[in-house]
Amino acid sequence: MSKTGARKGFTIIEVVLVLAIAGLIFLMVFIALPALQRGQRNTQRKNDLSRFITAFDSYRSNNSNKYPFFGQEDTWLTSMEQFTKRYIDENCGNFSKPYDDDLFVTGSCGAQFTDPDGEPYRWDVRYDNWSNPIASEPGYHRIWLPVPKGTTCNAGKVESDEVDWCVAAGIASGNVTHYVAVFDHAKCTDREGILYKTGGRNDIALLYILEGGAIACVDNQ
Repeated sequence: MSKTGARKGFTIIEVVLVLAIAGLIFLMVFIALPALQRGQRNTQRKNDLSRFITAFDSYRSNNSNKYPFFGQEDTWLTSMEQFTKRYIDENCGNFSKPYDDDLFVTGSCGAQFTDPDGEPYRWDVRYDNWSNPIASEPGYHRIWLPVPKGTTCNAGKVESDEVDWCVAAGIASGNVTHYVAVFDHAKCTDREGILYKTGGRNDIALLYILEGGAIACVDNQ
């Protein structure tokens, strides 16, 4: 009578090796997933900036070649509020100016004027007098952006409980502020936080601080 072969199982080493590989794969996914999700949110924010530029140009074409900015419209707050409701998101509530004459905040909006993290976008309109020229580079300007408490910029960490401003090129880290900064007579450059000042009153650029601290810029050039 012949002997049957003994059934072979996994060795301890093989089990440990499989568990180690599985753990490594899980760790890689755990690390990569938040970055992937952050990248998707930032892509959506850039797409939203492009939509807003299109909305501004539509407003201008329907309103005697004017944007809803100070100096072009007498009722500035009303114009920005109506512009947002009529051209971007009709579900937005009324706007207010809690911190500064140039900042416009709404309590709630629908999906068309809401950041991917669920907070409504806000407007920061820098009209005509935003010049912060770089002496050695004619036409190029450093600009300031509103930032929240905890942001680290060239002047140190912001400690104010309300909105403060930092030179955009000097922002090192911080959270999304939800403020879409609007600059007139401006176009984007290939340098983050630096705009070029044009002679065209209808040239506008929008800037937004993304997750991770990078600054997105979209213009209507």
